[in-house]
Amino acid sequence: MLRRLGCLGLLLLTWSAAHAASPPAPDLQDELARRCVRFFVEQRHPETGLIANLAPADGSAMGEVCSIASIGFGLPAYCIAAERGWIPRDEALALCLGTLKTVLTRLEHHHGFLFHFVDMATGARRWDSEVSSIDTALLVAGALTAGRYFPGTEVETLAAELYRRVEWPWMLNGGATLSMGWFPESGFIASRWDVYSEHMLMDLLAMAAPEHPVSPDLWHAWARRPIGTYAGRTFLQCPPLFTHQYSQAWVDFRGQRDAYADYWHNSTLATLAQRQLCIDMAWSYPAYGPDMWGLTSSDGPEGYSAWGGPPYTSYCPGHGVVVPCAPGGSLPFAPQECGRALQAMHDRFGEQIWKRYGFVDAFNPGTGWTSPVVIGIDVGITLLMLENARSGKVWEWFMQTTGIQEAIGTAGFVSTARDLTQEDRAYLEVLAADTWRCLEGLVQPETGVPRDRSGHSEETSVSNLGLYLTDLVGAAELGLLTWEGAAKRAVHSLESIEKLKTCFGFQQSWNHVTTLQPSSNDTWISILDSGNLAAGLLTAGEAFPDLRERCRALVAAMEWGHFYDPKRDIMQGGYDVANKRDNPGWTLPFLGTDSRLACFFAVASGGAPVSMWEKQDRGMESRCHTQYLKPGWQGGGLFMQFINGLWLDERATLMGRSAQNFAYAQIQHARQKGYPAWGWSASDSPAGGYLGWGKIQDDVVTPHACVLALEHFPQAVLANLRVLESLGVRSEHEGFFDAVDIKTGRRSETYLLLDQSMLFLSLVNFLCDDAIRARFQRDPLVRRGRELLADFRSPSYGTNVSIYVLAEDPVNIRAFEPPAKDPPRARVRRVGAAGESDWIRLSVSNGLESISVPESERELAARIGFRWNEEVLVFEATVSDRAASNAFESVDLHCGDCVELFVDPQGDGLQWASSQDFQFGFALPNKSWEWFGGRLLDHAEVVPTADGYRVQARIPWTLLGIEPKPGLVLSCSPAVKSVGAESVREVKLNWCWLQGSPGVRLGQLVLE
Repeated sequence: MLRRLGCLGLLLLTWSAAHAASPPAPDLQDELARRCVRFFVEQRHPETGLIANLAPADGSAMGEVCSIASIGFGLPAYCIAAERGWIPRDEALALCLGTLKTVLTRLEHHHGFLFHFVDMATGARRWDSEVSSIDTALLVAGALTAGRYFPGTEVETLAAELYRRVEWPWMLNGGATLSMGWFPESGFIASRWDVYSEHMLMDLLAMAAPEHPVSPDLWHAWARRPIGTYAGRTFLQCPPLFTHQYSQAWVDFRGQRDAYADYWHNSTLATLAQRQLCIDMAWSYPAYGPDMWGLTSSDGPEGYSAWGGPPYTSYCPGHGVVVPCAPGGSLPFAPQECGRALQAMHDRFGEQIWKRYGFVDAFNPGTGWTSPVVIGIDVGITLLMLENARSGKVWEWFMQTTGIQEAIGTAGFVSTARDLTQEDRAYLEVLAADTWRCLEGLVQPETGVPRDRSGHSEETSVSNLGLYLTDLVGAAELGLLTWEGAAKRAVHSLESIEKLKTCFGFQQSWNHVTTLQPSSNDTWISILDSGNLAAGLLTAGEAFPDLRERCRALVAAMEWGHFYDPKRDIMQGGYDVANKRDNPGWTLPFLGTDSRLACFFAVASGGAPVSMWEKQDRGMESRCHTQYLKPGWQGGGLFMQFINGLWLDERATLMGRSAQNFAYAQIQHARQKGYPAWGWSASDSPAGGYLGWGKIQDDVVTPHACVLALEHFPQAVLANLRVLESLGVRSEHEGFFDAVDIKTGRRSETYLLLDQSMLFLSLVNFLCDDAIRARFQRDPLVRRGRELLADFRSPSYGTNVSIYVLAEDPVNIRAFEPPAKDPPRARVRRVGAAGESDWIRLSVSNGLESISVPESERELAARIGFRWNEEVLVFEATVSDRAASNAFESVDLHCGDCVELFVDPQGDGLQWASSQDFQFGFALPNKSWEWFGGRLLDHAEVVPTADGYRVQARIPWTLLGIEPKPGLVLSCSPAVKSVGAESVREVKLNWCWLQGSPGVRLGQLVLE
């Protein structure tokens, strides 16, 4: 072996031996990373540089077959080792260079794509493997990463050459998505990368390719499915956890979204959902738990298996197997949960699973099975994600690849990161102060009522009144006014509002700012505008306690029920005060407009039923691959979807998600059209007039529109504001003018109170931790509305949802349907023949009795079930054991063939022989005993069957000291024992028996 290694090999062996002799590092993750690197050093062929697909976990031999994906992980591994000083930088360079030369000169390729598996020594195709698209992509990604780590070197040159020669359009094979591969014998694989999986990295590489790129349409060609919900988390699902990890080992998706999803958050949810799945499966595999979990494709007792979940119905869930690279590869997504899992595996099982290259590929903590190997891609994903979690270096290196950032932009990604620089925050704070100065200038000093707009406007709307009251709260929150000063101004405004004439408790929409007389030109009450006034009053009431009752009284006087049409189950929009008539044709039908706040108040106050809210039109419009509620672009633009959310916290609702999507679509629209700025909403027109419903023009953008989306896209909004500023739309001291024509540069030099207030309040919510929303939500009427309406009571798009694809009722999307529940019973545990059983076989280390005979030596099977009623717990067992017999009595029943049932009523850990715990035993012929209490059990029956015996025991709840009820969790563990010809040779199956402190942890039954 040493003769074949040569000088470089001797150096590597010296490095490996030195680290093998070192004591374990205090930091498990650091030591794990070192051992993972050791795999790629020692399992690299000394002559070809090819890296093994798998190898013995103890490092006793070198693998014979290379996986090109192993190379993709191995090249960054050498960079990590050099960066951390574990091997010299020039040695890492030599390792990368030797491997890349072999890949380019000795590995057969077809249109740049490589065979999945090749011979370690020769590079020839092995196992009749396919030319693999995804594995080629992983190799290319690893090579590009190494190239960026060693810029200006031959490594960078060879990596670029490897990338350039890949003809990505060939792998499309005339389709819209990439094929999974190609066989020389049969051609292209029919299966394509057409649903969510690990291929996002490959798609971006194909789009960014320097010589043979594919159209950006590729990114939109694959379906974002399946979408499912597990344990309250809704995300794009793919059961093996590696599918959520591989792309993100290289591509930094943090703080970004496209038209469909936040993929970083998606992987986080997938990780946490799988952890919860394993916790939930502990009743079936008791070794699973909060710190013992992890399912992904791996080695298994019967070979390589693609298990995972959720959904666990698509693949076998692993029969209790745990795969360390599942939490290892998800460390950046859930560092605490994954870190604890790795630590628990190491601490509990030690050398049984902790080997030369770190963890074995997989193990079963219940049965004791341990994989004898490690697999390169599993070691690799663990290493790369360890490094990303600790330093982000792999992301940093790969993201410097030429074209990748452009491909990400072309795919439609927009930053959602909220971490601003001090400079950016200061910019927003100055803008808020300038905008407040503008708002102050619109207020009529005698009445404290704001004008509708700058210039000679002498009228204002009740919307403006509600907004200005809210502006005063915002100014105090930002420190632009003292709270005392803001309260004094609020009193002044409130006194004027109280003087306005009302009808059905509503003020006419337009009134004179000085005389406070209703307008003679527009004599309508608009409940839409009244909703904004009510919101401002309640917000001011919460901010200024001395005004609370006066503000609430004005809102309580509003008779929302007058405008409810019960025949059509819809709200009418207004009432003509001058002519004393309703307008049946003016209705509020759309959920996606600013009218929903009025509808919210109508329901909250009892003026309209919940059905009215639910009947609002939830139809969708789509642009730039993005869905949002109608009427969208033609219905008044962004303000109509965002304004209600300035007060009413809608961020987790369909309405809030729609508003965010609408803003995203506008950003993409500007990109596609090549416009310098974005932000389309109703506004003043630079050419004169008002651009309202149906009049929005592509040429005219308005600053307030983009600021409404500030909390969702801070970076994009800041960049947009600076562009608008460069177009001359910002005044020196009063913020932004209302609009600009981005083609001519002509601007509207007016300030609209509505637009300036929306801009200002968006800044307040962003800079002051949702201060406006927080106060509004505290009002009792608002709380009642939120409790009544399912959109708020059970929101569909909270923090546990990663998708932006809208559906009418996304809450009902499920990964799987749970089995139908029978009448009250305990959750049933069923088992088959011993060889197929998922029961835990006791061992010397964790069992009561020693086991010395394999289960296959004695045919044994059992089916265990429970039922219950108010009086008793019914325990049933049917045992297949043709040689079953038991010559012992009472206290010695356990010496023969028997069924046992351990019960820990308190659930605090079974204490052996404790008077508070129970050990029941049942044996032929019709014998039973409870050992801890030394007593017979009445109403127990043990009868022979054709192939064994059957047990039925009725255990009184009074004996257990328990009052039964649905949902009760009972700690217990049935066990079946079979003794061979010699009493020391026995088999025992135990549902759950885990040694712990202070007692033994049993399984759990949940009464249903």
